[in-house]
This record gives sequence, structure tokens and C-alpha cells, in this order.
Amino acid sequence: MQLNKIVGLIGGVVAFCALLAIDKLDPSIPQLNTMAAIAVLMAILWITEAIPLAVTSLIPLIFFPITEPNFIYVFRILSPDADPYLS
Repeated sequence: MQLNKIVGLIGGVVAFCALLAIDKLDPSIPQLNTMAAIAVLMAILWITEAIPLAVTSLIPLIFFPITEPNFIYVFRILSPDADPYLS
């Protein structure tokens, strides 16, 4: 594996954990830290191509249900991805 991919993978995970550890960015929106952490992780992995881009695009489908205790909220967000008419 190339050095930039290793640095990107480790940097993405460190940034993800750092944003989750930070106190609430906005107390009125409790999911903001989680969503920002996932977005930063995806951005770093996408830019460095530490993992294939197709796998990077699936990160929200994996991480949102894990990090969000209210599954109905997650299903409402992810339901457009399951639309058979989207191409």
C-alpha cells in the first residue's frame, strides 16, 4: 500500500474520532457531531483514495445506523438510496 493511502486511512480515522470526542458543536442539533465526523472521514478517504471510491460512498449506509440510536430517522434519510428508479 502506498504511503499516502496509509496516511489518509489513519488520518481519516483520527479525524473521525477527534470530531466524535469534541463536545457538542451545536447543542440544539445532537446529530451534528456524528454527521460532521462521517463527512470528514469520507472527504479524507475520498481525496486520498485510501480505499476504493465505491466503498467510500457506502460509509454513510454503514456508519449512520451504527452511530444513530433512532433508526427510523436513519431509514428516512437513507430511503432515497434504496429507490429502484434512481440510476
